[in-house]
Amino acid sequence: MKAMPSSNRARGRAAARKGNEPVRGAIPMLAVAFLLALFMGYIWSNFYDLQINHGTDFAARAARQHLIPEKHTGRRGSILDRHGAALASSIESYSLAVRPPQIKDMPLTVSFLSSVMDVPQDKIISQLQSSKKYLVLRRNLSEIQARDIREAGLAGLELYNEQSRIYKNSHQAAQLLGFTGQDSIGLEGLERSFESRLAGRSTFFQAQRSASGTRMYMEDGMLSNLKMLNGRDLQLTIDSTIQHYTEKTLAAAVRENAAQWGGALVVHAAGGEILAWAQAPLINPNLYSQYPPEHRRNRLAMDALEFGSTIKPFVVAAALEEGKITPDTLFDTENGKWTLRGKTFTDTRPKKLLSVTDGMKYSSNIVMGKIAMLLGAKKYQNYLYRLGFGQKSSLPLTGENPGILRQAVKWGEVDLAAAGFGQGFSSTLIQMAQAYLCLINGGIKKPLRLILDAPPAQDEERIFSPDTAARVMRMLEAVVNDEDGGGRAARIPWLKVLGKTGTAEVAEQGVYGEKRIASFVGVAPADKPELLVLVVIVDPRNNKYGATAAAPIFKQVLTDALASLGRLPDADPKAATALEDEAERFQPAAYTQRMAREDALKRSGLAGASVTGSAGPAERGRGLPSFHKVPDLRGLALHEAAAVLAAGNIIPLVRGQGARVARQSPPPGADWPLGSFPPLREPLPGDNAFVIWLEDKS
Repeated sequence: MKAMPSSNRARGRAAARKGNEPVRGAIPMLAVAFLLALFMGYIWSNFYDLQINHGTDFAARAARQHLIPEKHTGRRGSILDRHGAALASSIESYSLAVRPPQIKDMPLTVSFLSSVMDVPQDKIISQLQSSKKYLVLRRNLSEIQARDIREAGLAGLELYNEQSRIYKNSHQAAQLLGFTGQDSIGLEGLERSFESRLAGRSTFFQAQRSASGTRMYMEDGMLSNLKMLNGRDLQLTIDSTIQHYTEKTLAAAVRENAAQWGGALVVHAAGGEILAWAQAPLINPNLYSQYPPEHRRNRLAMDALEFGSTIKPFVVAAALEEGKITPDTLFDTENGKWTLRGKTFTDTRPKKLLSVTDGMKYSSNIVMGKIAMLLGAKKYQNYLYRLGFGQKSSLPLTGENPGILRQAVKWGEVDLAAAGFGQGFSSTLIQMAQAYLCLINGGIKKPLRLILDAPPAQDEERIFSPDTAARVMRMLEAVVNDEDGGGRAARIPWLKVLGKTGTAEVAEQGVYGEKRIASFVGVAPADKPELLVLVVIVDPRNNKYGATAAAPIFKQVLTDALASLGRLPDADPKAATALEDEAERFQPAAYTQRMAREDALKRSGLAGASVTGSAGPAERGRGLPSFHKVPDLRGLALHEAAAVLAAGNIIPLVRGQGARVARQSPPPGADWPLGSFPPLREPLPGDNAFVIWLEDKS
C-alpha cells in the first residue's frame, strides 16, 4: 500500500479536529447552563420560601421596625359649673410600658431609662427582669421625658397616652365631685355616678416612625377620629363663686367651733337648683389619698342625722293641712316639763300656755310633741314620706342614704311625740332641703336639681295648700325677726329673712349623750324667697346650739350669695361695697394653689414654713429649700407648675384658660426677687405676685 504524503496526513488530522470541536464545546456550556439552572432554582425556592412560607412573619418584623403600637384613650369629659368654668378637667399625660423580650440592647436601655427617669440602674434592672412580657414601668411622665423616650426609638419601649385628672379649684365641691383613680376611672362622687358619660373610650393604633426611630405625627384625619373617643362634659347647677364663699365661711366655723364636720347647701328657691354644696373639713381631690376616708365622704348625701327642731315646721304644716290646729291653738306646756309613758320632755323656756305660733317661735318640744299626738302616727309618717324623708332623692348621687323613717305601725306614743320635734327618725341634708323647698313654693314639692342640662327627674306634687304653706312661712319669719325669737342670731337688719334653728342630741348605742347636731335653715327675702340656705354643724365643742353655731354661718353665707348675684339692697351700701371688693379679689385658681401649697408642705414636713423669696425677715435663714433663680414653668401642666411653686411656698396668680403654662412673670432664669411674693395667703391686687398664663396646648 502506497504511503500517504505527509501533507495529506496533516490536512486529515486538522479536518478531524474541526469536525469534533462542536461536540467538545457543548459539554462545558451545558454544564454552565445546568449550574445556572440549579442556582436560579435555589433562588426561586428561597423566594418562594420567604414570600409564601415566611412572608407574613417578615412583614410583621418590618412593621415593628417602622410602626409603634400606641394605645389612645379619649379625654375624660370635664365637669363644669353653671357658667361653664371647669371644676374638673383632664389633660393628656404619657406612660411608659416595656416589653422585656423585645429589648435588643439591655445595657443601653437600662442606662437610658435610668438617666431619663432619674432612677438607679439596679432598680430598672430588677423591674426588667420580671417574668412578665408586658409591664408598665412609669406613669404620668413629663412632656420632656416622653419626648426623649419617643426620639430614642429603643426596641421594647412603648409610650401610651393616659389622662391626668385636674381639679383646678382644688377643694371646691370636692366631696361632691369625688375623684378618679390612677386609670382615670371615677371612684367616688359624681365622677363615679357619671362614669359612663365622662369616660373616654380607648383604642389601639399604629404610629409610624422614621428610619432613625423618631415618631411621625398623625394625620389630621386620624386626630379627628381620635377626638370622637372623648367623653362628654357634665355641667352642674353649682355657682363657683357662691361655692367658694360658702366653703370659706363653713370651714372657718368648723375650726372655730372645734366641730367634727359641717355642711351647707345653697338652693335657688324657685327652680330647686343647687348653687353650692359645701362640706368641711376641706380636702384637695388632686391629693385625695392624703386624706382619711371620713373627710372624703360625701356626708351631705351619705350621712343621715337627727336634725331636731328644724323638723318642726313640717308637723305644724301637716296638722294645719288636716285641720287639727290653727296658728292660734293653745297648748298646755306644763311649765316646761311633760311626762308621757314615763318619758319626760322639756322646754328650754318654761311656759304654762303657748299658741302654735309661739310654740314655733320659742321652739317648744312640748307643743310640737302634742301636735304630733293630735295628728297621729299614720298621717304624720305619710306626710314626712311624701316630703321625701325615708327615701332617696332624685339626685344622681352614688351611695345616697335614704335615712331612717320607720313604718307608722311601729311608732309608740313616745316615738310619735319625739318625732314631732325631730327625734326618732333621721334624714340627710338634701332631704331636708327638698322638704323646705316644698314650703317655699306654696306647698308644691319640686325636685332638687344638680345637673344643668338634665330635666327634672320627678314630677311636681302638691303636698300642702298655699294657705298652709303661707301660715308656716309667717311663723318662721317670727322666729328670726321677733325680738324674743329663737333664730334672732340670723337676723339681717337690712333684709327680712325667715328660718328655723335646730339642736339635736345624738344617740350613741341607743342612748342620747352630750354630742349635739346644730342646724339652721333659712330663706330670703321673706316676701319673695330667692335663696334657701341650710347649715349643719356636727358635734360642735364650743357652741352646741343651732342659734349660736349654725345661724351665724347662715347669715354670712346668705349675704355672700346675694352679693355674688347682685341682689344686695341699696339699704346697706357699705356692706355691698365691701363684698364687691372681696369678689374682685377672689381668684379661684389662686385660692386653689394656697391649698395645694399647704398639702405639699405637709407632705414634705415643712408645714408652716417659708422659703427665701417669700418669708418675712424673722423667718429667713432657717436652711429651708429656697429659689435662687426663677424656675422655668413654661410647658408644664398647671398641677406641675403649682407643685413647683408650692415647694417654695409661692401662690401664683393664674390667668387665662387652658391646661399648660404658656408664659410667666417673672421670666425664667431671673434672679429671685427677695420678699416680693406674699406668704401664707392668696395674692391680692397690688401685690407683686408670681403670675402664670395658661394656654390650651393639649
